[in-house]
Amino acid sequence: MEQHKEHSYRPPYGDVTELNTCRIIGDSIDREVLASICRDSINLLDTSIAVYEKNGDYAFGMFSSGWCRLMDASSRKLCGTDDNREALACGRWLCHENCWNDSAKRAIQTGKPADIECVGGIHLYAEPVFARGEVIGSINIGYGDPPDDENTLSELAGTFDIDLDEIKQAASEYRSRPGYLIDIAKKQLRTTAMLIGKLVESSMLRHDLEERIKELRCLHELSELVEKHENVEQALEGLVSILQRSWQYPEATAVRIIYNGKTIGTDNYRETPWSMSHDIVVDNEKYGAIEVAYLEKKPEEHQGPFMEEEFDLLALVSERI
Repeated sequence: MEQHKEHSYRPPYGDVTELNTCRIIGDSIDREVLASICRDSINLLDTSIAVYEKNGDYAFGMFSSGWCRLMDASSRKLCGTDDNREALACGRWLCHENCWNDSAKRAIQTGKPADIECVGGIHLYAEPVFARGEVIGSINIGYGDPPDDENTLSELAGTFDIDLDEIKQAASEYRSRPGYLIDIAKKQLRTTAMLIGKLVESSMLRHDLEERIKELRCLHELSELVEKHENVEQALEGLVSILQRSWQYPEATAVRIIYNGKTIGTDNYRETPWSMSHDIVVDNEKYGAIEVAYLEKKPEEHQGPFMEEEFDLLALVSERI
């Protein structure tokens, strides 16, 4: 969760965004920019906000009110583990379960806003985040007053294992907001979701352009290589390096070329579950194959972790050998 000069609170369990494996939103928007956008979104309510990736990983989160901080931290303690990954999966982190499964996830699955009662005594409102016509995540806020009747507070204290006097104090300290401010905040959240989507689209566009430039450079370097080396095997030794730096994640890319019974590859090549290949065919006769592998798991693309354009590029390179 976020920590900054205006909201210096840091949850006792640390930063769950470090566990983000999807990272479409997380890698597309600078963290400080995303933090500023989210702070503005709950400025009127002073409660809580979370931005989720499509798979449920946290891209951002922040708690402003003492009530939300207390309920979240207390429900996190119910998990009985110091491991956040285990806590997120155990089902006892009540605030997370409610915020993700009942609110944010519903907005992602339906592509529509979700407005529900919160297990922590207030309400949750979520908006889906779209980019390129597809839902890529959601943004979720808490709103409304904590309960003030002793029976409800006593029930919550029992459920969350909180001292009754402590929960009473947190409830009394929250400054009530009129309904029209809540309506404005919900409309603002819809605008925020649109802004996040546009920023992700802009990042995707830059990424696509960079990848196309890499592909063109690959074909250009291949042409120079063929002109420079009359010997095919010498040309293939240079080609493995060209291909390695032309894929989306060059630092995790390994290449092997099998040609006419001989194998040429990058030093880091090993067989992995994340690989693609294309045959080298000359005059309808197979002479070998080019294999490209990722050494670690990467986000899903067109087929496995590989983009459609990478399959096209590998086919084109294979044909030019």
